[in-house]
Amino acid sequence: MKKPQVIDVCKITTIKIKDFDEVVLVVQVRVGKFGVSNVLLDGRCNVNIILKSLGKKIGLRKPQLALFVVRMVDQKNVQSLGLIRNLKINLGSYVSKILVTTLNMENGIEAYSMLLGRPWLKQTKTRHN
Repeated sequence: MKKPQVIDVCKITTIKIKDFDEVVLVVQVRVGKFGVSNVLLDGRCNVNIILKSLGKKIGLRKPQLALFVVRMVDQKNVQSLGLIRNLKINLGSYVSKILVTTLNMENGIEAYSMLLGRPWLKQTKTRHN
């Protein structure tokens, strides 16, 4: 009988986001050579989101056109700038290629720069180093 393996996934922490009542789960991920802190984990969300400002900062490719809106937690609709397919992210020893929706938060209020929702949970693969 094989011994079960313990895999280092990532450190999950909680933060209280300004102007929100709830404490949220966040992780640090790596996208290419860039570390991204305070990535929001939200299993109730139907999309993975990256804000245009973060995408620009880390040099992501231009998103593919996608004509749909994303309804935010405050029920505001935000037009998608497009999709980035097969974006490779690392969470500890987890490696996954995900589909990410790019948004531009015009009001300047960016409580988070990246959100991982249910689609990430379905696509996650374990890769050992």
